[in-house]
Amino acid sequence: MGRFFAVFAVSLLDPIRLIVVLAIVAAWRSPWAILVSTLVSALAIETLLTATQFIRIWGQGLGFGLATSLVQALVVYSLFEAWRSRRAKPKNQPTGQSSP
Repeated sequence: MGRFFAVFAVSLLDPIRLIVVLAIVAAWRSPWAILVSTLVSALAIETLLTATQFIRIWGQGLGFGLATSLVQALVVYSLFEAWRSRRAKPKNQPTGQSSP
């Protein structure tokens, strides 16, 4: 059981996977970007790892890839939403002025 958590933690810190997720979520600002970036990054990283490692079978780490991509996509999307909502708030108006 501890091995699974270790593999999940290492997959969660994968910078290439994070870059793919970040690019998709930044380009497509919709809640659907979470699902799309999860699938695209998991499939792309699994294909890349299989192509570069001779003893690996395609699909061997797909479960961990989907789980970690989903967590990364949720975190990145929520950070983008928090940043957008913070930018959309109007600045404090000085006292004595009425709002239009």
